[in-house]
This record gives sequence, C-alpha cells and structure tokens, in this order.
Amino acid sequence: MTDTRAAARPPDPVLGSPANYHRAVPLSYDQFRYAFANAVSEEEARELYERFAVPASGEPLFQAAVANINPWSEVTVDTLSPGRGPLLIISGEKATPCLGPSRTPRTRSRSATSTR
Repeated sequence: MTDTRAAARPPDPVLGSPANYHRAVPLSYDQFRYAFANAVSEEEARELYERFAVPASGEPLFQAAVANINPWSEVTVDTLSPGRGPLLIISGEKATPCLGPSRTPRTRSRSATSTR
C-alpha cells in the first residue's frame, strides 16, 4: 500500500494554498531534491536545481488533484473516442489496480493504447 502523504508531498507547496491556482510557484531546493533529484549526489542535485528548477503554474496540479471528483476535468481521457490521440500508461515495477479494470474500455477503442 502506498503512503498518500509521501505521494502528496511534492505538489504540496502549490496545493497548500488555493491562491496558487493562477500563480507560478517555485519549489525550494529540498522540495526539488525530494521530487526529482533523490537518486543523485548532493552536488549533482544542486547543479540540476540551479539549471532546471523554474516556477510552474499551479493550475495543472489543481486539475489533477480534483480529477477523481470532477467528471468534467481537463485531465479526463475519453477512452472510447476513436478521435483521441495515442494513450500511454506507465506503471511502476508492480502492476497497479487501475491497469486491470480500466483496460477493458480501451480495447473497444480503435485508438492506439500501450501499457508499460
């Protein structure tokens, strides 16, 4: 079972305040290291932070956070639409429950779908 607190930690600076919906919110070095550079040395993580860390819009994170309770969310995928683009679902080393049942509707669509 996954720890939802750990999963919510990287976007927390953005989702912590509703005022961040239309703002560009930067990550601190510690937040960047936790979310993106946790597998490299401290020195390389600092270089990556200085080179690649930029403030990002809070809007996509808010949209993703409410996707399960908002049926009209911008991040919803119409799996039965033949006009949708290709869909790639990437999972970790273990199969996730969402890949089993949700695969059925995609098999009825003629659009490309790949699972990795």
